[in-house]
Amino acid sequence: MNLKKWALLAVAIVAVIGLLISGCSSPATTPAPTTTTAPTTTTAPTTTTAPTTTTAPTTSASPTMAAKPTWDWKMSGFLAIGAPMSKTIDTFCDTIYKETGGRLKITPYHASVLSPMPDVTKLLGTGSFELGMYGYNYTAGVTTAGVVTLLPGLMPQTNMKENAALMQFVAFHPWAQAQAKKLNIINVYEHANGNGWFVLRNKQVKTLADLKGLNVRASGITNEIAKAWNANPVNVPSGETVEAFQKGILDLQLVEIAEGWKSGQYQYTKYYGNSKIYGGSYAGGANMDAWAKLPQDVKDIFAKVVKEKLPEWNSQYYDTDTADAITGITKFGGVIYDFDPAELQKIYEAAYPVYDVWYNDQVSKGMAAEAKAFWTDLINFRNQITKTTWTGWMPK
Repeated sequence: MNLKKWALLAVAIVAVIGLLISGCSSPATTPAPTTTTAPTTTTAPTTTTAPTTTTAPTTSASPTMAAKPTWDWKMSGFLAIGAPMSKTIDTFCDTIYKETGGRLKITPYHASVLSPMPDVTKLLGTGSFELGMYGYNYTAGVTTAGVVTLLPGLMPQTNMKENAALMQFVAFHPWAQAQAKKLNIINVYEHANGNGWFVLRNKQVKTLADLKGLNVRASGITNEIAKAWNANPVNVPSGETVEAFQKGILDLQLVEIAEGWKSGQYQYTKYYGNSKIYGGSYAGGANMDAWAKLPQDVKDIFAKVVKEKLPEWNSQYYDTDTADAITGITKFGGVIYDFDPAELQKIYEAAYPVYDVWYNDQVSKGMAAEAKAFWTDLINFRNQITKTTWTGWMPK
């Protein structure tokens, strides 16, 4: 009996152990891993390697263009809104934006809003804005290469495209660039003014003697020209000329007639004499540090637009705006007149000694050879494009 009990007990123990063993091993065989190999279906993350297809950004062209860096520049101009120079600048800025696919945006500011003319080169060089128009006459003694472009009678005044081509030649001449570099500026743009008209408050000038004692808007080298005419040079910012005429501070400004019309000077001026004195050359300088940051393809687009389009715009806006100005001023009671050629020549020649001063200054600085070479290059190019021969002032 005792033996039987022990036997039954042993069988029961074995049965329990069997159950325990089968209960433990069944999880191992449970394809929980296999069911949890549903993660293998959750290797749909492998389908989430669709991000690899979302590297389509790389193949997507427009995002790449959008991802390119953009440059937002300010450009300082000094003539009234609507004047030929200002309209040319506006068209230029729009064109650059389009041609570069929006990568270079230039916002123009006219009428000396960003800087009075005499301070443009200083503020441009220090980076207050990236692009600015400046007259060479304001930088005499530092960037003297271009002051001679104001020489009375240099251009025959028959073709604005020729004027623009000549002025680009001046601005981009190696000597002009070397002088601009001293101010941390590179000349990249050029505006050629058209005929300088004698815009007169209340006295008609017909002879050199008539200029004596008049208050003439002038700065830089034009101060010296005014003195050579026995006139009084007065420095008036371009944005204040209307008020200066109204108050009698100014008697005369040498400027495009379109500027006299667009700026509102016609309200306080009576006489408009076509002096055929070239109105001056204005360089568009870029801050060298800002220019260096532009990629080469943007610089190439910039240069192409300047070379191919600017002369065309200069001519187009000057011609149409001059015609409009003459019509408008005449209706308002202004008197338009031409000079007697012999008297005009006397006015020209009275200014020639000023250029001797410029040349002698270069000689004193040891730059006689450079000044002569620059002038020779300028005259040769001028004679070539105009098919005429210059017989005026030459350095001795």
